[in-house]
Amino acid sequence: MRKNRSRCFLWIAASLTCTSAASADLQSDVMRLMERLSSNKPHHLGPRILEQGDELQLLLPSALVKSPSRCLHIVALAAQSVAFSLNMPSADAEVDDVSLPSRAGVIEFIRCGEAGVSLSDANVMMLSPRGVVDIIGYIENRPQPSVTRILPWRAAGDEAPERGLSHVALSVALAARLDHLELQATLQAADRTERRIVPPEDAKSGQLLIGFDPGCHQLQLVAERSDRAIMTDDLGPELVWADNEQPAARELSSSPTPTFRVCTAVARVAKLSFSAFEDDAGAVLFRAQFPWPNGIPSNWAVQARNQMAEALFRRHLPSLPTLPSQAWIGGSSATSLVVPVAPRSCYLAMVATSQGSTNDVTLAVTAESRWMADNSFDNAGAGVAFCVNQAQSVKLDVDSRGTDVVWILGLWNVAGGPTHADFT
Repeated sequence: MRKNRSRCFLWIAASLTCTSAASADLQSDVMRLMERLSSNKPHHLGPRILEQGDELQLLLPSALVKSPSRCLHIVALAAQSVAFSLNMPSADAEVDDVSLPSRAGVIEFIRCGEAGVSLSDANVMMLSPRGVVDIIGYIENRPQPSVTRILPWRAAGDEAPERGLSHVALSVALAARLDHLELQATLQAADRTERRIVPPEDAKSGQLLIGFDPGCHQLQLVAERSDRAIMTDDLGPELVWADNEQPAARELSSSPTPTFRVCTAVARVAKLSFSAFEDDAGAVLFRAQFPWPNGIPSNWAVQARNQMAEALFRRHLPSLPTLPSQAWIGGSSATSLVVPVAPRSCYLAMVATSQGSTNDVTLAVTAESRWMADNSFDNAGAGVAFCVNQAQSVKLDVDSRGTDVVWILGLWNVAGGPTHADFT
């Protein structure tokens, strides 16, 4: 590792908070939307901070709710990484209640006339650990296009089709394997699981679109014939993001049940490629979704947040107890930092790239007489957990060998938390 500190590309060495930039982005979007809708006299509920599971009643004015000949538009906004839902009970006993999930931090609902769902008990429920939600209501003579025409960066792209297992008979062996995966996911504290039959046309083409909500996901492609290896050439099945064709995850083993682990801070769609099925053998995509880990600042770049979440997820560390106590940004060089620490404390250092290649960063920590190191790999950041006894400072070395790389390094106090063995 190069020791020439004169080449260090150190931009920031300061404590960061997780809410300021995200709140600023939300406020900017709300102000832009209110300005464009000013002629409609929109009703602005104002920002509300919600914890996971909290429900916020809409409490819209009667002038908006009771518009028999006009269309009511409701727009709920949050940071793009925040997941929430809009829930509205049906006024008709024969009509199901309506629950709309957020995509890229946006939910839009339009009701023309007073038929259908009732808005008297409508509420927004927070699904993320914490988030700020803002709600705007306005009326128009006819349904209007999506607000993403005003906020184009909020467009989440095409939604992947989801197909359930209703009315489909599974073989006994396949059902048993899926039950085993379900049990494993439950023991690993998954938020929810999903079984999705691979449609025959997708099985024969060897491609499948998959939609991802914010969080960490484990996908397993289970063939009906357990002896079938689902491969593409010599690399195995591959998962890439549909919007830029960049790798989301890759399975390099020849296991008959490939496994992919993906963490994303925002809603996205990915494309899974595998060897086409030439026979009528079926397959099921099993998904277990886990909550987004606490402790990663929401105002950091999405790429860096994804890599850090994936580093924690792969090592079965669900979250961090606090936000980082210190953070730095650097570039394509070798950087050495001497960082003060508290004696008899434990820490976790993690580095990830916010720009450039995700697999060209090495992190090393020298704490007292110990030297520990880790490399970023397969879209996961590098992390080193360590404890100190009497030392009042440690040395952090970041070596970035890619071009046009920008990295973020965070240091978390995790007293009683993971040891370096958890990251090796």
